[in-house]
Amino acid sequence: MVGNTGVTKNFTISLQEVSQKLQSIDPGGKWNPRDCLARNSVTLVVPFRDRWGHLAVFLNFMHPFLQRQLLHYRILVVEQIGIGVYNKAMLMNAAFLEIRQQFPTDCVIFHDVDLIPELNNNSYACAREPRHLAPAVDVLDYNLPYGPLVGGVLMFTPQDFQAVNGYSNAYWGWGAEDDDMGYRIKKAGLRITRPSLNTGRYTMLVHTQRRKNERRVEILHKGMERQPWDGLSNVNYSVLDIRLKPLFTHMLIDIGKTPDTY
Repeated sequence: MVGNTGVTKNFTISLQEVSQKLQSIDPGGKWNPRDCLARNSVTLVVPFRDRWGHLAVFLNFMHPFLQRQLLHYRILVVEQIGIGVYNKAMLMNAAFLEIRQQFPTDCVIFHDVDLIPELNNNSYACAREPRHLAPAVDVLDYNLPYGPLVGGVLMFTPQDFQAVNGYSNAYWGWGAEDDDMGYRIKKAGLRITRPSLNTGRYTMLVHTQRRKNERRVEILHKGMERQPWDGLSNVNYSVLDIRLKPLFTHMLIDIGKTPDTY
């Protein structure tokens, strides 16, 4: 399994074109190799809001990428409904809790919709420890800026994700939930593994940055104090709908009103 995925930063395609192109996928964006037995199952959780162009590109590249690795997988897109400030971490926590009940899986990969792997040999098969799959992103000059960074694409077993109590729910807007997670993993006594910088290479699709949370550094400094009770254990949400679409499972989530103090 060698070669490039062929992604470029300005690649465009419509969801309709992707649906016509990819015909072998089961409803809900699920796929299983027909000629061999996959060793385990993987669910990609893609937190999402108003990025339909990116989602089409993501699905266009990720389905063939995962199939080349002969993985038993599902792509689940969890979308925040309403006009409140975006909270990526709450969406990921909510999706995990629903997956545990409705779509049991051996590993969960939390995956930004605008990050596409460049190389086919970056394995998405289940790892025994938390695995940061995206250490080398083009906009960061293909380097890891600092050790605790686990943003972009992060794999967990369900047991390990529960051990860290999931992501913090405190980061509204563009915050520091990924840095917070790096510290959670360390505090739980778990080890972060990564592919090499030569293998874990990603292209970030062109996008407009979301509004930053001006309190993100202050919130991060108190992150370890909150870990025991802030995360999976207290996430508040409502599932509005779950639809098995041709290319993905679409989960619509309401996370309520944005706090006045965010």
